[in-house]
Amino acid sequence: MEVPSDADQAHRAVATITRLGRASGFQNDPDRFATGLACEAAKEMLIRRAKALIGESLGSPVLSSKSCDGTPIRTKFHASGTLPSGKRVKSSGKQGREILVSNQFLRFKHPVEGWRGSCLLSEPVPLTCTRSAPAILSAARKTWASLRSLGATKCCVEHYCWDRAGITALEREVREWHLTQPVPMSDDGGTGVQELLEFVLVTACALHDGQNAFRWGLLSHCQNRQLMRDVYISIEALRNSTDLLHSRISSWIASVLNFREARGMDWVSRQQDILTALGVEADIVELLASDLELSWEGGCLWVREGAQVTHSAPLSQSFPDARNMPLLENLFKLVNIV
Repeated sequence: MEVPSDADQAHRAVATITRLGRASGFQNDPDRFATGLACEAAKEMLIRRAKALIGESLGSPVLSSKSCDGTPIRTKFHASGTLPSGKRVKSSGKQGREILVSNQFLRFKHPVEGWRGSCLLSEPVPLTCTRSAPAILSAARKTWASLRSLGATKCCVEHYCWDRAGITALEREVREWHLTQPVPMSDDGGTGVQELLEFVLVTACALHDGQNAFRWGLLSHCQNRQLMRDVYISIEALRNSTDLLHSRISSWIASVLNFREARGMDWVSRQQDILTALGVEADIVELLASDLELSWEGGCLWVREGAQVTHSAPLSQSFPDARNMPLLENLFKLVNIV
């Protein structure tokens, strides 16, 4: 019997994980079993990779960033029991549950190869009791690992990120937890200096702060429940009509597109800052703000007069002759890329 080579086994593993990772409403028993094995193998590989990363740091400072957040979900439940008469009764319904989603990222700067990193991921953990700080940390510590427990003996920076609800209590609890963690023996045989080389930092989550600021800023405009219901229905309708929107986007652009003179470097710089802050990729920022000076004002889509796409990576990679395309066609292609 021929033994598969390492390359064949690797390709087979990738194909299996790709197949199991596809969205599906049903899995048979073999697939469920294979999914569990793949998840456990992935967690073990991440742990090994994290320990190997610590070993590769060669005494360089190592950063660990951890975060977690509770998420309420609705799940189905089934119950069964036997009545005194001996009759078997079954019931089912929905119940609310709180699950804790956590992650951890590790990073250090190699003196030659630059920044190197790894991550630790795990399945969500149910919060069965309360959302108190001890309960949250008890659930999160089932998956989190301190840098000292991974074998780091030099300078360690332990960073934690939470929303502002109970962040003071969480910080106090996590600092006490680090004080109780064993310190691995270093090459010099002492632990006194190592205790001074572990730094615990806590910051509030910028995403939560931004979302709360956005919500509070619009709160006065969201008191009308009928209006919010209409907004919800409209957004859901748009989500369910993606194919239709894509089929009509070209004719819509042609009907609203207008040209204007160049705006100047101040406007371009301000647009670049806004798009970058929103997380838009640098190549797309360059295309929208610098090449096209694209903006929506007064019900019209404005583009710099005489604009030509000259150095946009997404367009040039996907469409090598993009420079020779008409501007309107470039915009249609951009919609499909974005």
